[in-house]
Amino acid sequence: MGDDRLRDHRLERAVRRDDPHLRPPDEAARGSSLGRGGVAGCLWNGCLVVLVTALLMVIGAWAWLGAIGPAHYRSQARADLRASVTESASRLRRSAADGTLLYREIDQDVTGAPYRPRAWVRRQGDTVTVTARITGVAPAVLFGDTEAGGCYEFRVRPPEVSVRQLSDKGCNGTPDETSRLSAGTAAHVVAALRSAYRRAGPEAAYDDPVWRSRGIELAMRDLDLSGGRLVVRAWLMTNEWPLGRDCYEFRAQAGSVTAEKLTPGPCYSAL
Repeated sequence: MGDDRLRDHRLERAVRRDDPHLRPPDEAARGSSLGRGGVAGCLWNGCLVVLVTALLMVIGAWAWLGAIGPAHYRSQARADLRASVTESASRLRRSAADGTLLYREIDQDVTGAPYRPRAWVRRQGDTVTVTARITGVAPAVLFGDTEAGGCYEFRVRPPEVSVRQLSDKGCNGTPDETSRLSAGTAAHVVAALRSAYRRAGPEAAYDDPVWRSRGIELAMRDLDLSGGRLVVRAWLMTNEWPLGRDCYEFRAQAGSVTAEKLTPGPCYSAL
């Protein structure tokens, strides 16, 4: 009992004198579970906050790479596919508004990233059926592209265009595709040049997109602005057996656009 009274007396004196050596020990200084060195101290200092934040970031990254990201880009690719199909139908509708749909118009109108698709064409009276596989493209999570594709049939009865999706087998080639004879292609080139010449003269005919159509390979183009004349020699491909190409010469001037099939020699010599 005496010792306790003496200790209490000393503590009371230490408090009054503010003696740091005799004050009661601070619980926080002992390193208890609620002190500076315990779990609560770590939490207050932000250690656990940093660890939890890092863990959540890692989990989020794995979720994005594994599921969320691929699904997001697949959705973008499908949206790009739908946009390409809609754009192709609109282009074909505009091209067919004049009552005709040329091969070079079809080749330019059917779109689909990352390349212009191969289009099969069937002609039955006034109806033109175009079948093509179209691809939509979006970025990928890490590298490369995400693609979504489908086979589509565009039925064009000028000026109306209807669209329906086919199975993938529908784009493996159509046995009843209209033969692209060089004579038919030449007639389409003449129609394109006549329209371009009426619109803006020989320069427009020289630069007309028809020269970039599939199945046409230029051998020579000669533009005479002073005389208002354009002379072009070109190879026209044919898918009629035997597969090959024919040499044609096109001449365009005011009021006249002609096409003449030549022997292969002039197209070879013009290269």
